[in-house]
Amino acid sequence: MSWHILKVTIAHIRPAIWRRLCVPSDTTLAQLHAALQLAFGWEDSHLHDFRVGDVRYGLHGPHEDDELLDEAEPTLADVLPRKGASMQYTYDFGDCWIHNVSVQDIEPAARPGGSRSLAPRRRPHAITCLDGARAAPPRTAADRPDTLTSSEPLLTRRIPSTPRCWNRLVARSTRSASR
Repeated sequence: MSWHILKVTIAHIRPAIWRRLCVPSDTTLAQLHAALQLAFGWEDSHLHDFRVGDVRYGLHGPHEDDELLDEAEPTLADVLPRKGASMQYTYDFGDCWIHNVSVQDIEPAARPGGSRSLAPRRRPHAITCLDGARAAPPRTAADRPDTLTSSEPLLTRRIPSTPRCWNRLVARSTRSASR
């Protein structure tokens, strides 16, 4: 199994709010959605989609746009096959939180857990939050100040820092996303 090292940054906010994730390359977009919800502290209470070029992926249902492809099938290896590839993840179409997702590296299967590898050693299928900066913005646009450059209220909440706790939450979410 290979690993994607992703940098996910919320667009149009300075200073940047970002997370670096180590994700198995066979992770589906639906599973990645669950991980991003946890990494940024969102509550999964709004619609979302992924955009790779002109192709859109999301929850596919009877009332969805015909151009929206089901996010449950494609994996990171399918949609982001190489270092430098990128896509957008949009959460909450009302507030339109756009996340730029870029592949910083792809670690081959032979190296997970190696001395230079960023892949988790004990739980080889776990999605891991490696690093990040700043807390996610307020949950709705109505809660946020006129400018998000004022970092005082956003720095009071830290990103999850206990890998064991974070991995357990992601594992639980990825199991429910695959149902």
